[in-house]
Amino acid sequence: MTVPFRSAAIAESRSSCSIAESRLVRFLSLRSVNLCSVIFCSVAFCSVALLGVAALSGCSEEAPLERPLTRADRYGGFADLVLFPSLGAGGSSFFLDRFETSQEDWRAYRLAQGDAPSEIDAELGRYGRLDPTIPVTRVFLAEARQYAAWRFGRLPRYAEWYAASTGGGRYLMPWGNQARPWANSLELKLGFLTPVGTFESGRLGEGPYDLVGNVAEWTESVLPARLSGSRGCRRVARNLALRVWCSPALPLPAFWVLQGEESPSDPVDRIVVGGHTRPMISPAQRWQLSGRNGRSSRVGLRVAADPEGIILALLAETQPPSPTEIRALRQFLSKPAHRRVLREVYLRRPDLLAATGPLAAILLAELNP
Repeated sequence: MTVPFRSAAIAESRSSCSIAESRLVRFLSLRSVNLCSVIFCSVAFCSVALLGVAALSGCSEEAPLERPLTRADRYGGFADLVLFPSLGAGGSSFFLDRFETSQEDWRAYRLAQGDAPSEIDAELGRYGRLDPTIPVTRVFLAEARQYAAWRFGRLPRYAEWYAASTGGGRYLMPWGNQARPWANSLELKLGFLTPVGTFESGRLGEGPYDLVGNVAEWTESVLPARLSGSRGCRRVARNLALRVWCSPALPLPAFWVLQGEESPSDPVDRIVVGGHTRPMISPAQRWQLSGRNGRSSRVGLRVAADPEGIILALLAETQPPSPTEIRALRQFLSKPAHRRVLREVYLRRPDLLAATGPLAAILLAELNP
């Protein structure tokens, strides 16, 4: 702490002055020097020393202390990216956020865009309760994309969600093979949103929370025409994680189709995964979710990323990071598994070695391709 440090420094300085004074007086008194002059000089010396210590302490107090990063900060989210090596399309690796995007995360993003706090809170609380710990909902597809890009990521693909929620197809549920009410879904009968990361039993190891239940989540995947209606239900009926949401009211088990806003004249439907607190929805509710406004109080988002996408996003950043942000980035890059998959990007793309920007040197130093 600054104040105890200053007090200790002053006390040490006074002690040093007293010792020096007594030794100087003893030395000079042997030579019959005027004691008053000695005391005057020594006191003046100690006063100057004390002023110097106080001035230095004052300078340290005036230097602003850097605020620690939180998860809601732009670089703070790196700590919660979970790596899924070789589970993506074609054996590729990808990252998935450990948590659904919360109201607190969304608020930090909106503040960074220059929006007024009162405007953000009014929008968050307009159709539900204002709670920084619960997932944000009623987010357009375009808004979800912009948020993910701000976090140096993107929206997940359906195949990535499936791989993460079933361990690459090895398990029936995100927590294993047991059919347990370990998610905020219809089986639990809560009927309201819970804080992100509530269900510790609903995941494997250090994997993501709430891959099923709580809120459904946007993806970038388009519904394949061959997997529509009851045919899709029959195709995945062997998998409990999907069968939980298999209903004639749904276009496909475990996810809905929510209309994105690619353009007013040519909207493109996107798959929304993971169910929510009431996954067995009626046809009328299904129609509401497929509405043209692209918003739903039961749909939120989660950030994903692939190694090359992260590298390109970091190299494209133009704003120099703060020391705290640099530390957060270095911690993410220094993990052996992260370093391995990220280094492969430079091996495939040697042209990136010549890239410039505020983060280029940090990436080269940490990844050492």
